[in-house]
Amino acid sequence: MFFILAAVAFFTAIVLLLVYTVQINRTKKKYLGRDAVRKITEQAVEYSLKTDTTLTCDYCGFTIDTTRYKTCPQCGASYGEDGEWKNRIGVDEKEMEIRIASGIEDNRDDVRALNAERLKKVRNILIAFGVVTALFVAMLVIGLVTTAAQPNRSEKVGSDYSPAGYSFTEKLIGDSDGIRVEFGDIYVKKEDYLGETEFSYEIEVVITNPEKKKGSLVMYPAAANGRCFDSIFYEEIGPRKQIVRILDIPYYYCGDEALKSLVIYNAHFTGKDYSSTDLQAEARVFETDADYTVREPEIKGDILFENNGLVFSVYGEGEKTYIQITNSGADDFQVETYTSNTKTDHDSIWVDVFIPAYCQYNAETHDSDTGADQKLQLECTCYSRPELSFITGLMDIGD
Repeated sequence: MFFILAAVAFFTAIVLLLVYTVQINRTKKKYLGRDAVRKITEQAVEYSLKTDTTLTCDYCGFTIDTTRYKTCPQCGASYGEDGEWKNRIGVDEKEMEIRIASGIEDNRDDVRALNAERLKKVRNILIAFGVVTALFVAMLVIGLVTTAAQPNRSEKVGSDYSPAGYSFTEKLIGDSDGIRVEFGDIYVKKEDYLGETEFSYEIEVVITNPEKKKGSLVMYPAAANGRCFDSIFYEEIGPRKQIVRILDIPYYYCGDEALKSLVIYNAHFTGKDYSSTDLQAEARVFETDADYTVREPEIKGDILFENNGLVFSVYGEGEKTYIQITNSGADDFQVETYTSNTKTDHDSIWVDVFIPAYCQYNAETHDSDTGADQKLQLECTCYSRPELSFITGLMDIGD
């Protein structure tokens, strides 16, 4: 609003200044201009001639009325070269210049008096204009300084989110090669869904970039409160020294009334020259100080396969069939599942998910609504201990 008012005041001041400037110049030109003063001087000379209209003839002494006769009516002599006549009308250029200068000086005080009020208004406008300009510049500088000091946000925290009231006990995700990434505040949103309250979370990710590097920050949120989800956090960063981004955890990933733990892995920064900086390669659990106990993973349905702490089971809810992968061991696994649908003769990768230790993943089976027999093959990779990796044959998960 201030900027709109300032803009209106600015243009109004410009218009008024132009108006008063034109009026002042016109007054000066009217009373102090050389042409105007010359005209006034010439008019004065003509007036003097009109007030003294008689002349004595040098030849016969006859009194000549110059308004009626161009020559002496008695002797016919011309009075154009008469000394008295020349003295009366013969104002030479030098004398005219003297009279003009005198006229200008005589009129100067009158012009000042005529323009005094206008000049006063001009001064007031210039003062007001200077004050408004100074305020505008000051606010602009303050805004720029404040903006530079504040973190840059790719998106704001949702208006329906509120502070969770707790924070991560360890916030630093990674600090390498001039790039520092850490968690900020936690925000929560409550929603009623089918008679139950679901909880969604937004977490600030603070990126400190003192060298103002340009590139991409990538990291993978793997699990919240022990429940896995396949997600990626990707943000273009730079050129600010500090940037804040928002990490979303929707209710269908967590849903609990408090966020107790969050697993992040493979956090890295890739610059514009394609050089990569690892911030955190291994999976890491970030705990909060929330007063909340996470439910222990519950294995549902029939156990399909079990190996090296990984338990695979299949269960039904209503008309849908789900597969569940529970990692009850201390090692992290990357799990890919391949399905073969005998009805469509279609092979595909169905699940490709990172399952940290002591976490659980649930997903609806591929094409479960077709009623076709399905077979599942598992490929489980443990990067920290490759000897624990394994691949299964095709297993029947159909009815």
